[in-house]
Amino acid sequence: MSGADAGAAVRSVAADAENTDLASTEDIEAQLGAAELTPEEWVSAEIDVKDVTETKAFGRSVVKTFYNMHVNGQSYRGYRYSSLNKLKSCLKKLDPAHMSNAPKFPEKGKFSIGTASPVQIETRRVLFGPWLNYASKSKKIVSSPEWQAFVLNAPDYAEIESELATKATDIEKLPEDQWTETANKKGVKVSTFKQSDSKLLIVKTFVTVGSTLENVLNTYNTKSEWGNWQPDMKVCKTIEILEGANELSLPIKEIMYASYRVPVLSNRDVCLFGQRYMGTPSNRGEKGVATSLSMSMAHPSCPAVKGQVRGCLNVGLTYFREVDGGKACSVTSVLHMDPRGMIPPSLINTMAAHTVTSIVDMKEYIEKKYSA
Repeated sequence: MSGADAGAAVRSVAADAENTDLASTEDIEAQLGAAELTPEEWVSAEIDVKDVTETKAFGRSVVKTFYNMHVNGQSYRGYRYSSLNKLKSCLKKLDPAHMSNAPKFPEKGKFSIGTASPVQIETRRVLFGPWLNYASKSKKIVSSPEWQAFVLNAPDYAEIESELATKATDIEKLPEDQWTETANKKGVKVSTFKQSDSKLLIVKTFVTVGSTLENVLNTYNTKSEWGNWQPDMKVCKTIEILEGANELSLPIKEIMYASYRVPVLSNRDVCLFGQRYMGTPSNRGEKGVATSLSMSMAHPSCPAVKGQVRGCLNVGLTYFREVDGGKACSVTSVLHMDPRGMIPPSLINTMAAHTVTSIVDMKEYIEKKYSA
């Protein structure tokens, strides 16, 4: 599962009451990168916490809440309560005179257990903004290593990879007889699965490509090729390779960014942690099959981009499997995607359940490319 698959799901929804603020490819590229504020810029900045993001492990009850810090009106990064609480302890020791007059910090109750309630989350969100804004007005604080470590907010890749592996394992356990086929045409089968605790359907597509596993992987794993079956893709790039020599090497772990032009809607983008390897999540030694996994994440080099609504890929899983004695390759993709914005879940489900065009285009492109 890749940025290309996530884009196919986003583009399948064809109507929305959003305002479209178009940004050129150059504008988007210019906004990517981990440009950090100087201490002087932090002192003069206006900080607010305008919203929260909640993520949940696939099929499980554990919810992680991120409080999204906005700087000078622009989305900056999301933080867990534990990170903010740790910062509070550091700053009280670092500049006690300044922090003694700080606005109220939302304390964790003595008997708090598990996930905060919606009321607690909203109370915390409201209080975090003034507290962070006040803290940033101390030159001593914003010049400190503690503050810099906080705002850089390096991703915990081990935690992200573990969560993605858990989601992949859960997908493999979904009962086959509980999938509902919604489309079967031009060689593409589309099925959906209703998850009890989500308004959005899980979508599975299946197609057999008349070319070898090696040919399919070489094309699919080359990001510059994706535009051949995703014409509305504006930007698709590797932000950081964590493991592997390049995008074609397996195994590989990387951070990806993709932006899509969506008719009528505001354009969508995603920032993904991706992992590809031979074998399957449950059997890494299995021959003749490769797996691509991905999920949304926050990354310092993928800030919010003007004119884009940041979609959330809860989980993406794609199998590439040799069939017909190695002469062909089946491609099975499972996607649980929230394009975000003002789109009713019912409309997302209706359109996503019938997305076929981009899968057919990929199949035909690869077959034509290697037909000689």
